[in-house]
Amino acid sequence: PIWIQRKSSQTALLARGYKERTVKTLLKKIHFKDRQKIIHKQKPWKPKTLDTPTMILTYNTHIHTVREELHKIWLDVKNEPLLNQLYPEPPRIALKRNRSLRDMLVKAKKHCRIPPDYPYTRK
Repeated sequence: PIWIQRKSSQTALLARGYKERTVKTLLKKIHFKDRQKIIHKQKPWKPKTLDTPTMILTYNTHIHTVREELHKIWLDVKNEPLLNQLYPEPPRIALKRNRSLRDMLVKAKKHCRIPPDYPYTRK
């Protein structure tokens, strides 16, 4: 019970040499709560289902025009009753990284390290 926690905390602090007045003011500020109630209050985690379509695009500087056009089309989809039932939420836009020159030139995923004494290892 909570009152036992409060009482045991009070006796422990008094045993350490704190003044009774200080202990009482500190215990007024502390909120003693039952741990089991706090732990079981949390709702179980459920993974989100992704029903909204995702549009994956390679990043470029003109992506804002694509978003504007998609928004215009979405307004038409929203006004259409059948399409509105199929797609109740607008599609998400996911951007992927563009290939760099390094990606094109380097084939290996991991770079091999040459030992510092490389020329002297051969005999």
